[in-house]
Amino acid sequence: MNQLNNKIVSGLKRNKRNVLLIVLLLIAIQFSYSQTGYFAGSPKLAFWELGDSNEKTIILHGGPAVEHSYLRPEWDTLSSISKIYYYDQRGSGKSDTAQSYTWIDHVQDLKRIKEIISKNDKIILAGSSWGAELALLYSIYYPDDLKAIILSGFCGWPGMNPKKIDFNDYVVDSLYSFKRNENISNYEDSIRNSKRLDYKEFFKRVNENANPEKELQKRITTNFGNKKSIIGAQTKNSRKSAPDINYLKNINVPILVFGGNLPCTYQDWSDVMENLNDRTQRILIENSCHDPWFTHPEQFFQECFKFIDNLNDNKN
Repeated sequence: MNQLNNKIVSGLKRNKRNVLLIVLLLIAIQFSYSQTGYFAGSPKLAFWELGDSNEKTIILHGGPAVEHSYLRPEWDTLSSISKIYYYDQRGSGKSDTAQSYTWIDHVQDLKRIKEIISKNDKIILAGSSWGAELALLYSIYYPDDLKAIILSGFCGWPGMNPKKIDFNDYVVDSLYSFKRNENISNYEDSIRNSKRLDYKEFFKRVNENANPEKELQKRITTNFGNKKSIIGAQTKNSRKSAPDINYLKNINVPILVFGGNLPCTYQDWSDVMENLNDRTQRILIENSCHDPWFTHPEQFFQECFKFIDNLNDNKN
């Protein structure tokens, strides 16, 4: 199945990389791809590898506490321009469970994967929803590992810590009990206030608009159920201890962030990322909301292709 997939995508790439046909063909092919294996270490992390490019991209699923498969086949499109890696995060899907599921655990898992697949060369991270947050956290701690990051569904920044935690010197319980002692700057406070929801008004707008992502929500619900597990709870409850929003300003790698104009499910923070960071390019996709890669795959992946091509052009 993977060989057939790669052959079709390769042929289309030569034919001016017709993204729409790529997407339609990938959707038409049943995506019962075989798992490639497990990344060594603890916990063992199940992964899937597609493509044969020297470029390497790790795709980060949302959640936490779901598995990667809801992203497919749409994100498989990137395998025509980069070797891509999906993995199920700790405790999710086919990966092993663990004793701890803090945001630091997830960043350290990702560092382990990077060292295995590309110890000496930079990679691209592409994250959706919680995966976008994870990509940003990684870029704060390990910027030298990255060529660029692609963000979809960036919907907020819970980190409140004015300092970066030393991964070699911290107490796990302190992540859950973290309280900020320093005052929040007027700048950071203004950002958070600008995105503070009037939930009554927000959900009124949601209900007034047809949700273009209903089918995706069905896909996730069908695959995983309404999962409120210890995995998700531990990750979410530890996130206040992450570096605060000011650290996003200093991420010094190219960033492509996608946003939507419809109010469904989550609020869009792509504009915040664009305003915070000078290296950020924002693409607003009309008639989409949290997951524009699902509702408008042709436009979404055309922009991804252009972004990655530009990285290589600038390198040369």
